Order: sequence, then C-alpha cells, then structure tokens
Amino acid sequence: MTEIEMFDWLNKNKAPFALKLKLLELLQLNTLLEDWDKELMAKENEIMLLRKYVIGS
Repeated sequence: MTEIEMFDWLNKNKAPFALKLKLLELLQLNTLLEDWDKELMAKENEIMLLRKYVIGS
C-alpha cells in the first residue's frame, strides 16, 4: 500500500487528524532513516576501499 492509498483509506474511514499526523511523521522518519543508512553504507564502502588500496590491510 502506498502512502497515498494509506491516506485515502484513513480519510474514507474518518480517522482522527492526530492519527494521520502520526502516520505522516512515521513515514518521514522512515525515509530519513533510509537516507542515513544509504549514506552510512557509502561511507563504509569508502573506508573499505581506503583500507584495501591505501593502507594495504
């Protein structure tokens, strides 16, 4: 289910505004965590390459 489908479902079922707001907050937090994880993996790859080719260990 996509974000839009979730919000449509919540609207059709007359979900409270606080619940819609919390869902939006969680979706944004999830996106942020995914972005941080991608950055962390990229940095880990850089470190691995540095160790392999520059440091030689």
